[in-house]
Amino acid sequence: MAPERKPLPEEKIEKKLKARKLHGLPIGILAFGFVAAFFVGIVLGSLVISNAGLFTAKQQLPSTIPAETEGKSMQEVAQSVVDYINTNLLANQNVTAELKSVEEQYGLYAITITLKASNGQTQDAVIYAPKEGSVFLIGNLFDLSKPLWKQEFKKTVRPEVKLFVMSFCPYGKQTMKAMMPVVKLLSNAIDFEPHYVIYSSDYYRGAEEQYCISDYCSMHGIDELREDIRQKIIWLNFKDKFWDYVAYVIDNCSLDNIESCWKDAAKNANINPEEIEALFAKDANTILKDEKELDDALNVSASPTLFINGTVYNGSRDSNSLKNAICSAFTTQPEECKQELSSSEKAAQGYC
Repeated sequence: MAPERKPLPEEKIEKKLKARKLHGLPIGILAFGFVAAFFVGIVLGSLVISNAGLFTAKQQLPSTIPAETEGKSMQEVAQSVVDYINTNLLANQNVTAELKSVEEQYGLYAITITLKASNGQTQDAVIYAPKEGSVFLIGNLFDLSKPLWKQEFKKTVRPEVKLFVMSFCPYGKQTMKAMMPVVKLLSNAIDFEPHYVIYSSDYYRGAEEQYCISDYCSMHGIDELREDIRQKIIWLNFKDKFWDYVAYVIDNCSLDNIESCWKDAAKNANINPEEIEALFAKDANTILKDEKELDDALNVSASPTLFINGTVYNGSRDSNSLKNAICSAFTTQPEECKQELSSSEKAAQGYC
């Protein structure tokens, strides 16, 4: 009798997803967390800083805080703002604010302060005050002439694109489907590779028969793992038929029927299923080993994970957004980048 099916332990999934979400983010975003939490807390009136840098609810404060600074110089306005913060916002919180610099930006005073916690943690932040000096603002200024956020990628003549999925992760399937027209459009200009998210058997002790082949396992079971191998075999040996095969599997197959449905997908793509079976018997372990080593090297543990020239993509996963992101990585964009792709299907939002 097969052992009872055991899911991947929740704490390990949480750790993996946490690592995925942090991986590839600009370091400035991570470092900004301390200050962002502090100022968002004050603006929303729900958080104040503690000695350890964490926050608890204490008081309600307006988003524009009055400061009695009218008629003062730029330096005096800035110091008045810092004094107000220390007296009214940080009193008894084991944190103090010090004035670092002040300059004019966009017709406002941009006041840079340094927050110093008693445990030694420090962080700079910018506060804005109008020149007439009656109020100051906690928050960000947004330049209406610039996009809110644009991810940057290393530019190369021929961008490298690696997409990591689990073949039956719903978000991975959505992203793979959205990537099809992109790769077809840019196939002569980019180096694209599909890869698969493989786990160690350490996570599935007692349930290896349901999840693993040898020491390699997949989150949604052994049938998903087999399909990962088949798709990789087709990519390596029948590359021109890969997307036809994958499209058929996505649209017609499920985990319940994949062990028969894949043969229909192969025939639909004009591939002899017997050839795939022969290659599976010969190459499966090598493919699993290579995929797992690449996953580990790049710290990949979630589906989907997309790399563009070595940087994890964090944007929308509809076809046109994927195309635009990849095209931004060209030293000189080819004419194909001007073509708009349909984004009628809802973009995948989650991860497995």
